[in-house]
Amino acid sequence: MSHSAPIATLLRQGTGSGTLHAGDLRMAVQVPNNDAREDPAGKGSVRGAGIVEWLRWLAERFDDQTAVLALRKIPPELSGCFDASKPFLGVDPQKWYPAASFHAFLDVMLTHLDRPTLEALVDDAARKTMQGLMSRAIGSFAAGLGSAERYMRVVNALFRLMHDSGRVQIVSRGPRQHEATISEWRGHHPVVCRFTVMCQAPIYERMGCVDLKIRHSCVASGAPSCGCVVTW
Repeated sequence: MSHSAPIATLLRQGTGSGTLHAGDLRMAVQVPNNDAREDPAGKGSVRGAGIVEWLRWLAERFDDQTAVLALRKIPPELSGCFDASKPFLGVDPQKWYPAASFHAFLDVMLTHLDRPTLEALVDDAARKTMQGLMSRAIGSFAAGLGSAERYMRVVNALFRLMHDSGRVQIVSRGPRQHEATISEWRGHHPVVCRFTVMCQAPIYERMGCVDLKIRHSCVASGAPSCGCVVTW
């Protein structure tokens, strides 16, 4: 059965180039002052670039009305930063948006899916979102990333390009194994946690890592911390 069937049913029935160093990334981690970055839920903010790529995936995987249908199910206090009349709901890649609003989208669309279907969709969305980011918003980062060792040095700065809170640390556990831990993340959501972790797949593949395996862990599932173990 197509993954699109349960989502469509639920929505309609009403439930660059060059070398980039770590320092260059840190210089870019500045939170713009814009009205969309209101945070009544205390969940922090996410940059629009990631939302745009996720919406692009959503339209390609299902149709261009799926996001509009979902938006109608979101409470007004969370949907006000979006505009259903504009492409990609009017999201500006450079601006910041309440994480709670993005979470509301996920809750409307994914809450009622069984776990295998949910994980398959999240993993596909994560891959396509990061591929889109690497070809557009963070193209310079992707072009300048030549090794797993360099990625270890810039991963936290990359995370903070997309999230206004949280800290990511990667430690090497062997010649071809990394362990990543995410902490101090106000914008945590179980689905976003897996999404964020699985976004790393095309990054490692871009660095030449083969036979990639990513094991996700999340505090929502009883783990002591959020993160993953990556082997290749």
